[in-house]
Amino acid sequence: MGRVKGSAGQMTGAKMFDKNVLRAKAFEVNNPKTAAQTINRNFFTEVNALCTDFSEDILRALFPQKPKTMSRRNAITKQIAAYNDVINGAKVIDFAAIDTLGNSPRMDFGTTTVTNGVSAISIALDAKVKGMTQYADNYFFAALVNEDLGEITFPESNVNVETGVLSTSYPSGWLSSHKIHAIPLIGTGKKDGKVILEGLGTMSVAKSPSPGVGVNPPSPTPTPSTDIDIAAIGFETWDTFSLDLTGTAGEGGTPSKLTNGTTVVASSFSHASGETYTGSFTTNVVSTADTVLEVTMPNTTKVNLNVTFTKQ
Repeated sequence: MGRVKGSAGQMTGAKMFDKNVLRAKAFEVNNPKTAAQTINRNFFTEVNALCTDFSEDILRALFPQKPKTMSRRNAITKQIAAYNDVINGAKVIDFAAIDTLGNSPRMDFGTTTVTNGVSAISIALDAKVKGMTQYADNYFFAALVNEDLGEITFPESNVNVETGVLSTSYPSGWLSSHKIHAIPLIGTGKKDGKVILEGLGTMSVAKSPSPGVGVNPPSPTPTPSTDIDIAAIGFETWDTFSLDLTGTAGEGGTPSKLTNGTTVVASSFSHASGETYTGSFTTNVVSTADTVLEVTMPNTTKVNLNVTFTKQ
């Protein structure tokens, strides 16, 4: 055909490696720019921009145990992205719903009160947390979430749990009229003036229904945290099982009861060795119901672990 230039129909003439070729125009592309994809990409651009502001110190505090399959920054991005809503056709971060950050063990923090003062924000721990003598000397600090501005910040202010109330100045652009809630955290030490989180992490959160006044009722039960895998003999009868608390939020504690839905299926456990326990069910497990292991810690705090089963 000789030298072909320009396009005709779905074909375009071109020259490659000193050869005249005809290229067919693609009928489909691998990455089409659909409306849904555009919404999702814009959303993750927003999430990435937010998480870029978190320092490495903050990320290490929130994730004392580095995630195995991703970086700390990717982990916090994924975590925040889970809090989303669609408003007027746009996918956005639901800042009002963010109630936990990081992968540290959790406990019931009761009601944390946020008061927007004239020149400072006051964050007060629940009286029952403030009164926990085992944490009296630990440092209490918080992440502040501005629901109106869509911002998260980590003030350097901190106090002992025994003190229970910390005050911090308003970040740039924040106003007393904004809806602000706090995600409380407890650390076990300080390093170069910065709080280091070493065992207790983000807990349940309560928000002021309006700036400066009111509190929400405390969470009635601890939020389930780290999952645990139980090896069971017999998928049909679920008669005996063994569990290992090593590396979970319940490490160092003693299993109290195993609940399947509303039914307590096990309340007696034998301590085999180390953090390994054995037990048996008093009734069959309903596979469609949530199964939760309650563990009593040495300080009498109870934590809940989600349970999954594998055949032994």
